[in-house]
Amino acid sequence: KLSLSRLVAELRTKLTHVMSLFLEDEDFVYTFLQDTDQTLDMLSYIARECLPSDRYCVLFQSQQKLRNVYRDFEKPIDKQSDIKDKKTVNWDVSKHFPPLKYTQFSHDLLTISYHGESTSSNNLPKGIFVYSNICLSHNLNDYYWEIEVLSLGESHSNNGVPSLSIGIAPIAEKKEGSWSYPVGSLLFHDNGRVIHYNGSTLLHWRSIRFDFHLKENDVFGIGWKKQSLESSTGSVYFTKNGVKLDQALENVVVDLYPVVHLQSKNVSVKANFGNSEFKYKIETTSTDTHMKDFPLTGENELDSDSSYDVGSGNRRTSSFYCRNLPAIFKKDNCPNSRYIAEYSNHLIAMNKTEKQPFSILDEESDFDSDDDDDERNQNEKYRRDNVNKLLVKAWETKVFPIIRRRFRNEVERNDGLDQIRGALALGMTDIAKQTVEFLYEENGGIPHDLQLPTIENIKEEMMRFSIEELHEGQQVLISQLDCETLPVYSISTMKNTFGLTGEVIEIDLINELVQVESYLRNDGMLVRYWYPIDVLQRPTIDNYNGVTGAKLVDLDNIEIHKELLNVEFAMSRMYCRKSYIRLLEYCFKSCKKDPLFAIKKSNIKANMSLLGKLNVENLLDISNHYLKSSLNGNLLEADISQQDSRSILRLHYKNFSNLFHNKIFPLGQLIESFFQQKNLNGLMSFTEEICTPIKNMNEHCRMEEIVINDDSLLKSNIQGAGAAFMMCAVKLNRLTIDNEIPKDICIQIQTMDGNCINKKGQMVFRDIVQYPVGIASASQQLPSIFPPIIMASDKARISHSGGDNDHLSLCLYTISQAEILAYVFLERLKRFILEFSNPQAYIEILMHVLEVFKTMIAKYELFPVLREELLNMYAE
Repeated sequence: KLSLSRLVAELRTKLTHVMSLFLEDEDFVYTFLQDTDQTLDMLSYIARECLPSDRYCVLFQSQQKLRNVYRDFEKPIDKQSDIKDKKTVNWDVSKHFPPLKYTQFSHDLLTISYHGESTSSNNLPKGIFVYSNICLSHNLNDYYWEIEVLSLGESHSNNGVPSLSIGIAPIAEKKEGSWSYPVGSLLFHDNGRVIHYNGSTLLHWRSIRFDFHLKENDVFGIGWKKQSLESSTGSVYFTKNGVKLDQALENVVVDLYPVVHLQSKNVSVKANFGNSEFKYKIETTSTDTHMKDFPLTGENELDSDSSYDVGSGNRRTSSFYCRNLPAIFKKDNCPNSRYIAEYSNHLIAMNKTEKQPFSILDEESDFDSDDDDDERNQNEKYRRDNVNKLLVKAWETKVFPIIRRRFRNEVERNDGLDQIRGALALGMTDIAKQTVEFLYEENGGIPHDLQLPTIENIKEEMMRFSIEELHEGQQVLISQLDCETLPVYSISTMKNTFGLTGEVIEIDLINELVQVESYLRNDGMLVRYWYPIDVLQRPTIDNYNGVTGAKLVDLDNIEIHKELLNVEFAMSRMYCRKSYIRLLEYCFKSCKKDPLFAIKKSNIKANMSLLGKLNVENLLDISNHYLKSSLNGNLLEADISQQDSRSILRLHYKNFSNLFHNKIFPLGQLIESFFQQKNLNGLMSFTEEICTPIKNMNEHCRMEEIVINDDSLLKSNIQGAGAAFMMCAVKLNRLTIDNEIPKDICIQIQTMDGNCINKKGQMVFRDIVQYPVGIASASQQLPSIFPPIIMASDKARISHSGGDNDHLSLCLYTISQAEILAYVFLERLKRFILEFSNPQAYIEILMHVLEVFKTMIAKYELFPVLREELLNMYAE
């Protein structure tokens, strides 16, 4: 269901992409306009569903990464594994422990006969203990299976000692001492007693008893039913000869295997895992599952919530929780504050060696930390604790037996060894070493033959494998090459596999070789090669994989599915907008060349008149399509190592056309042609209409001033509803000494459109700027330390630490698409009027524009860069 909705969404996106590519051809555009009527209305409606903050490059990157998450984890099944998986669920003859001896299997490995003596040996069960080849997953709601007793053996009697036990159990591990059932096992013995071995001692066991003994030809069934949809436990019930028994065991945790324990000679049973009709008639529901329907261990199907409409990209939702910015407020006339910003006559280009990395802020925060950060910290803590435990064990094995003779008595020995254990448990190897050195102080130091294990030694040992430890399906890390020269055992095509993780496919115990399957993501191929055991290492938490070499992502999380549909939704709208813009530009271009074009082409006259009409909506569509998106996230970035030189040169001419648009020529050309076509009255009314957003800025723009001190939120996600760009500037109290940097101040600004995906399917945060920026000397100017920034996003994450009193504030602003179009229009209008031979004819329009500027500059608190450009336009 979920994969089908993803497929439909991807097909929709690809179809709209194909349409936009076809519309690059003018002949196809003409045919399209000729054969479509209502399609244009639908296309314009869908195109305008794009969010103001949507940028093609960001959405395309997110789309490809989210699609690849599913593709990289969908491992293709080869013919051998396909045949293996389609075999009937049966008894597993491949397990090495407990060993299978004197055993005969028949009927497609469903029938077992034991022909050995009923004797037991050290750490082995009496008779044979056989597992099925499937594990009962907790994701299932109900399952059931049956055993038919063919024979109870030669020595069977009613003395109370069972000859046959049937049940479920976890994998048994080899251990010293006598055999005992694995903890968690639940077994029905043929004497009528059921025992749940839910602990290591009798005190933890639970049991029930039935008043019958199993006889030959009896059919005994075991079923498990989940207590609730949210629970991982359930009740185990029993049937005999098709009749459900009146007793059951509650609160049984699964992830167990069906097992039988044959303890007498010539005992024989036959299993039915749903291969044929059951003796007991199960009350069928939509959640009932037969054993034959079980996925093999490790194959987790996405458990979709039936209450969630999986959709196929029909809507758009936000995956981040953000608080909204308030409306822009009126200008504060307080004389004690000023913005930190450079002016346009300053040299703006610079060259840094690298982008300033973000430092780690204080752990205390008002904002819930990311799940990825929490999990990374937990994994790191687990790894560190595990290393320390192994370090203690290594010292107890290699060092303690030697140094225990150096203590004078038992009390000092116990205290000293406990002190060393405590230091090692905390990773303080230096303290442990000093204690040992003190013991050998009289002998001139620690003997050369006494090697003290270190944390590095433990980590190296943890990374190594022995050939006996490996098993098929295990994840391994193929070591990186120390040099460019390939090892003698390898071929040239193996070079790209070094440093990747893979899955063990086959093991050669004699030659200590391992066949590993790894995934070459760039080539989109699964490859298998043989490697020596010393090349393979244990994967760490950071590079541990799923099926392939991709980063581990929780595909069972419905949020990843939702996020992919969100992106598919946005991309299909982007392609529709691209198609609609292509149609608009075609009509404008054709009408400009030949004003009678629409009349001559009567078959497309209606569509041409609709598209060729130059109004605010059409101009806004074109303006939105060409809005800028910066590679490093900051449109005002002047570092030539992070921004291309052409963009920096355009920044030097700080006007609205260069500031907010990637490509201004189509929009500027349309506006100028509009000026030439309109009369004064038409131009005046159009100017009034297009200036409406900046006259009513409190309805379109958002602004917030965050005072940097201990009382303000240390971390917060902020959204500017309907914003095309977010802008940030730092405001400094005038009472502060010039060039004095507030003590221990740190402000971090991030957007939510990074180039990686977290486990929820969200794009991670992208680092934009950390204030103060690159403090090299005390004489450095404040504008270079706290530069203003413009981000092509409507969401930002603000984090800060330090700061005292109210010396510093971070001001956030938004600007809407309509406001950007108004500024560009007025900029072009200014140029047109000033270059016109008779500017006096436009005096009324000029006076209206001046009044708009005057009111806006005097009334509202504006972004410094925006304010400076408006003042320049006002002065001109």
